Amino acid sequence: MTLTLLPNILLLCILSVLVIVSDSTDMHEVWSDKALRYTGFRFEIRVNNQEIHFKSLIQSRAENNFCFGWVQDSPRGTIVGEARCKNEAGQKMIEFVSALGTDDSNIRIYEDSLIRLHPSSFKVMPPGRNTCFREEPHKCSHLYFQGEDGTPFQDR
Repeated sequence: MTLTLLPNILLLCILSVLVIVSDSTDMHEVWSDKALRYTGFRFEIRVNNQEIHFKSLIQSRAENNFCFGWVQDSPRGTIVGEARCKNEAGQKMIEFVSALGTDDSNIRIYEDSLIRLHPSSFKVMPPGRNTCFREEPHKCSHLYFQGEDGTPFQDR
C-alpha cells in the first residue's frame, strides 16, 4: 500500500512547488523593488499659526504610520523634513503634511523612495543640524559647488 501512494504523494509535492513558484514570482518583483513597497518624500511647508507645535504633530503622525525620517525648522521660517513609509502610509503622510501647510508648500516625492537622512525612527532635528539640499524644496543658498567643467555654481 505504501508503494502505491508514493507516486501520488510525489505528484502532489511537485504540483505544490509549481504553484508556490508561479505565485511568488510576482510578489518577488514587488518585494525586491523598494519603489513599489515604499514612498519617500521631502517637504517644505509654511504654516500660519506659530503657536501650534507642527513638528510634534508630524512626528506623532509619522510614528503612528511606522514611518522614519526627520523634521526641522528651517532658516527661512518654514518647516522642512523627509519621510519614508510603506506606500499606503506614505500617501497618508503626504496628504497630512500638505494639509498642515499653506498653498505655497512644496513636496517632492522620490522615485527610488530613498531619503537622504535616515534615522531609525522619526526625529525632530535640532536647529543647528545641516539638512539642506542641492535642489528645492529646502535648497541651501549659502553653499557653493563646482560643475563638471570646473565652473563654480551655487546649487545646494
